[in-house]
Amino acid sequence: NASRVQGDVEQRAVESRLRLESDVRKLLREVSASAEQALSMARELTAAGASAVEKELERLQKLQEELSICSHS
Repeated sequence: NASRVQGDVEQRAVESRLRLESDVRKLLREVSASAEQALSMARELTAAGASAVEKELERLQKLQEELSICSHS
């Protein structure tokens, strides 16, 4: 009788551990997916920012050239 109870407790512990491991794996997949999304968004924002800065530098360069032409006239 005692060995049956011990076996039952051990079986419950194993099942509990397996559920916990499954839950942890699921959460890790979710965290990993979230991190990948955040990284992708950060890369997009960085690229957009770099592009916007480059365009603004080009615009300022053109203005500087126009001012230089006007000041020499």
